[in-house]
Amino acid sequence: DKFKAINPPVLRWPGGCFAETYNWRDGIGPRDKRPATCGWWYNYDHRVESNAVGTHEFMDFCEMVGAKPYVAANITAQTPMDMRNFMEYLNMPENTTTLAAERAKNGHAATFDVQYFGIGNENWGGGGNMTPEQYAREYIRYATICSSVNVNGAKYIACGADSWNIDWTDRFMREFAHRCPIWGLAFHYYCGGAGDPVNFTEEEWYTLIGKASKMDELIRRHDAAMLTHD
Repeated sequence: DKFKAINPPVLRWPGGCFAETYNWRDGIGPRDKRPATCGWWYNYDHRVESNAVGTHEFMDFCEMVGAKPYVAANITAQTPMDMRNFMEYLNMPENTTTLAAERAKNGHAATFDVQYFGIGNENWGGGGNMTPEQYAREYIRYATICSSVNVNGAKYIACGADSWNIDWTDRFMREFAHRCPIWGLAFHYYCGGAGDPVNFTEEEWYTLIGKASKMDELIRRHDAAMLTHD
């Protein structure tokens, strides 16, 4: 109800850092048969993921709140074929392939028609500690292989830089050189260090707003770097 009230246009899943080790098969099928797995930050918080919320539950949630799903594909620990199969499971029309039949068996015969796929997450850091050139090559590999099951014109979103690292954007675009489809570039920017999300002081509130006010400048600077290659 709270999410529906703010009317979010898209929701991204499964993360974040959790995407780096996520196996989409852990989150389908009967809940009592799903494996319990370590979260990305297990050594910090000792939390275990039950995978009770998986693909179908997330898609149901998006439908309930009126948002479009944005799936973050794991390219750090899985292969292009894994992402390709996940796309086939999500978007192939019913009664066409074995994976589409498996989706129907799990309670959703019709295609989920997912429109947005993020290829990788924080690949300059926990997502593989890649250089922009390394990531560009990985992006090209995944996007090319997955195109064979892109039956609904889904849009690919590349992992962008860490906040002010304009050099990452410039080097990624140079190496990428439009060798395959791309729809967006999602850079990361954090407004952390401004207090607790609920219990914050007035000074911390203005610190947060001050950081958030830099977004327009960041977008313009990354856009300028992209335009030198596009």
